Parts: sequence; structure tokens; C-alpha cells
Amino acid sequence: MSSGVRFASGLAQHVAELDQPRARARPSKLSKAASKLLALVPRDGVFIGNTTLQRRSELSDKRYWKVRRELVKGGFLIRGKGRGGSVARLTSGEKSAPAVIAERKKGTRLVARESELYEPLRKWLEEEWGEDVHAEQGDFFEVLVTATSRKKMKGGGQWSRPDVTVVKVNSYEYLPMPVLEVTTFEVKRFTDAEDLRSVFEAAAHSRWAHFSYLVVEVPDSEYELPERIQSELERFNIGWLFMRRQKKGRWIFDEQEWETDRLTPEPDMINALLDTFFKKSARETQFKKALGVR
Repeated sequence: MSSGVRFASGLAQHVAELDQPRARARPSKLSKAASKLLALVPRDGVFIGNTTLQRRSELSDKRYWKVRRELVKGGFLIRGKGRGGSVARLTSGEKSAPAVIAERKKGTRLVARESELYEPLRKWLEEEWGEDVHAEQGDFFEVLVTATSRKKMKGGGQWSRPDVTVVKVNSYEYLPMPVLEVTTFEVKRFTDAEDLRSVFEAAAHSRWAHFSYLVVEVPDSEYELPERIQSELERFNIGWLFMRRQKKGRWIFDEQEWETDRLTPEPDMINALLDTFFKKSARETQFKKALGVR
């Protein structure tokens, strides 16, 4: 079994452990652990940080998030803002998280198919990320939609093909060699925004690239990813972007939270991605010239 297949298989197993089924209605009875955790949350609706609540509960990290998820999805708690995250009791005048998401879908300009997000993202990356590349100095930049119906590359295993890929080469005055940078993007509709499998798909691409991003369609500027999703993105060193559609089809993009560290994929993995990339690009000669490759 190849390292790429083992990597994807491990992620798939991790999804099964972490991605618990969503509750569809408020349960009449909570688990014993959930009842104890709820008792530690202020009754007046004041938010309490996850770090503080976990410490007081004396639950392990994995157990805490599972129990907290039961309370949120059951409609007992609501999420607060901030990277560390917080929760508060759901008061009588507030709507549960599932209700808020359902309401956001009404009257918003959400796409029907994931593929509708690819081209707006490609254009934005070309305009914003490509502006610092100096073609007149021999640098190279190209962004392509690389998704296919199967979304796999030969020998890559599950989740191996990015939806959008950027290949960039920059030269610097005091560096002897040009610098290659490959960035991959996993794109998701709003309906899949809180599915942990989205994170693991983006993480699977990191073995092919120097930087990997999860791109999520959102209905408005107020939406925030759940802290559990954020913590998994940070753990895997994955960046994320929000994209939302406004009137007349105009798209707004927001890069979130943190700068990701440059990854160090194996050369044969990068080479495999580039081989697939340049089957769609007519600029292979320019790319090799920018790298100084004959």
C-alpha cells in the first residue's frame, strides 16, 4: 500500500471517530455526561469559554467535544464567537443552531452545485494572488480548476484531487534558485460547511502541496465555522477562505484567522500533481523555463 493511500485511509478512519451524526430534534433525555456538562454552564445565558468549561468538567479533549456536540445539536447550547470558542445556554427567545442554519438558507444566494464555486474562486485567485508575480522577470503563475467527477489522481487513494490548484514560481535577487509553490483548494457548499469530512479532504491534499486550503461558501458576513472545525483545520495546518455571493453575481472572499506554515511534501508527490496539472495547462514550457528546467 502506498503512503498516499495509507494517509487517506487514516483520515477516513479519523472521520468515523469524530464526525458524530447530527441530532434532528431536541432529545427528551440527555446522557449523564451531557447533563453534568450542562449544569456547569451559566443559567443566565452568559457565555463560557470551551477551555474553562472543559477544565471544570474534567473531561478529556475527545470526550468533551463529543458531549458538547450532543448539547449543541440537541438545542441546549449555542456557540459563541472567537477562535477558542464559547457556549451559552439557549434561552427561550433564541433559536437553536439547526434553526439558524435553516433560516440562513432562505432568501440567500447559495449555489445548487459545488462546481458553480470553482470558476469564481479561480478568477479571484488569479486577480489577487497572481498580482505579485512578475512575468517580465521570468516568474510563473497559473491557477486551474483541477476537479473531476471522480476527484482522484492515479495512485492517490481517496480524496486525492484538489478542486482548484495554484502553481507559482518566484525568483529572488539574493537566492540562487527559483522557488516553487503549489497550493491546493478543497471547495464546499454551505450545506457541507460543518461536515468534518471537508477538513480531512483538504488535509489529504497537503501531501501534494506546500499549502492547502478549505474554501467554504457562506450565506453572509456573520457566519463562523464551529470551533471544532476550526481546531481541526489548525491541527492539520490548513488555511480557510469564505466566499459569499452578493447581488448581480459578485463574489466576496475573506481569508480567515491565521497564516499557515509551508508544508514539505515529498518531491515525487509534487511531481505527480504537476504531471496532472500540466495535462490541463498549455504553459508547461513557460513553467520549466521559470524553474530553469530544460
